[in-house]
Parts: sequence; C-alpha cells; structure tokens
Amino acid sequence: MDKELHRFIRNFFGDKLNKACIRCNWTGTFLGGPKMPLEASEEELKSIGLCNRELQNICSEITLDKAKEAGIYEKLLPYSTKLLGSL
Repeated sequence: MDKELHRFIRNFFGDKLNKACIRCNWTGTFLGGPKMPLEASEEELKSIGLCNRELQNICSEITLDKAKEAGIYEKLLPYSTKLLGSL
C-alpha cells in the first residue's frame, strides 16, 4: 500500500474509505443496461450507510490541482499514459 496515496484519498473519504464500493455490479455494467450498475450499487451502499450521490460528491472534490499540491499526481496516472509519454 502506498501511504502517501492512501493518506490523500482518506482526506476526502474519511472513515467511509473502507466502505466505499463504487459500481459494485460489473456484470450489470455490461449485461444489465445503463441503470443496472447504479441501482445495484445503490442498494449495496445503502446497506452500509452510503449512496452513489455521496460518493460522487466526494470524488468530485478530488481534483488535479489537489493531487499536484499533495505531490501524488504521478501516482494517479495510468501506466499506459506514462508509456505514451516515453514514446
């Protein structure tokens, strides 16, 4: 586990970080139509005191500028993006 990255994300999610399960039903994403994953995850999240809207609001606070300020921007880049930069 990367302690810096964990600390950065925990600043936004707080104690909900260990509970967050965004779009839990991946099969539904591909086979259940556009509403299935959100409906399925909403039900699962409700059982642990969360909802998709709350998680979306938390995630919307995580910005590129905040990642740069925290010095973890590079850690958030996908490996494939880093490979493109080396071409």
